[in-house]
Amino acid sequence: TARPYSLGPAQMAYWFLLIFVCYVSLWLLTGDYVTIGHSQFVLALISCLTAVGSRVVSIGPPEGGDDVPRRSRGFFIDLLSDSNGVRFHRFQLCAWTLVLGLVFATIVYDDLVMPNFGDNLLALVGISAAAHVGFTYLEQERSTSFVDRQNR
Repeated sequence: TARPYSLGPAQMAYWFLLIFVCYVSLWLLTGDYVTIGHSQFVLALISCLTAVGSRVVSIGPPEGGDDVPRRSRGFFIDLLSDSNGVRFHRFQLCAWTLVLGLVFATIVYDDLVMPNFGDNLLALVGISAAAHVGFTYLEQERSTSFVDRQNR
């Protein structure tokens, strides 16, 4: 029985692979060492903090309040849902990550440069990531409170 995929680590892997592949591709195509810019650092930081933050706040009893861990229901369903089903904050983070990644790859392909995103766009991704971590915490608190009430 496979454990469910986790949104935080999936987002971290997505940005790492995208930045790494684009960097190496630009280096091989142009022969120049490409500068990693502010946007790439911020996207990598947001994805790392999302992965670590969501893991830290979800330490405790498994979601659902029992001793049986959840099983994977497929990659995309796992990323978009928690024990209560598909959640908007997860969809929002997935949507921004996917769209920004496509824009990132398109700029690299078309212009042969690492893209620079505006601070407002990066902040929007950060806010989506913070919402995900916050709602993960609230879900964990609700599961823990439910377990505590059941054990009384």
